[in-house]
Amino acid sequence: MLAIDGATYLSNVEATSPAVEPVTITEAKAHMRVTHTDEDTLITSLIVAARNYVEGLANRPLVNRTFTLKLDRFPGGYEIILPAGKVSAVSSITYVDTDGSTQTLSASAYTLEGQRLPGSIVINPSTISAWPSTRYYAGISSVTVSYTAGYGAAAANVPQALRQAVLIAVAYWYDIAKETGSEVNLAEVPHGVESLARLYSIPRFA
Repeated sequence: MLAIDGATYLSNVEATSPAVEPVTITEAKAHMRVTHTDEDTLITSLIVAARNYVEGLANRPLVNRTFTLKLDRFPGGYEIILPAGKVSAVSSITYVDTDGSTQTLSASAYTLEGQRLPGSIVINPSTISAWPSTRYYAGISSVTVSYTAGYGAAAANVPQALRQAVLIAVAYWYDIAKETGSEVNLAEVPHGVESLARLYSIPRFA
């Protein structure tokens, strides 16, 4: 948990899975020169694992998905930080008011600063002068922000270096599985994977 401007950021969790992976099974098989379909299930699972691994290194989602951020109250300042990389949209901001009722903040009350890293939501001063008052209990969520983060909805939106990092990891794990016939240690990858991912990494929000 992290406190900023008097508000504690309780959690930031992935609410939806990406609609597509940053590389297709066709691209992965071409990279590895695999022509049969016998191990398509394995390769597909390795693509998902590699994407998760690269996202962990870069500390940001590659393909768009929805995140849910929870705070114990609104910040005392004018900004809510959105920690999951490049943000393209805010779906909603809901909060529990001082009477205990759940309210939805009007979209006209705030502006998305999505091109910044990390992204943020700021008060629209032409609509409101401060965030609404909320119920407050330490460690209990009173503000929920639903937002979309990632490079885009399509694999083509993801930088080539990050897509290449995914392919390298998939090929490495696939070769080990073929050679040993045993379960792959997904914590081990070639140094090049980390080098490519770090090119696009952002500070961890903690």
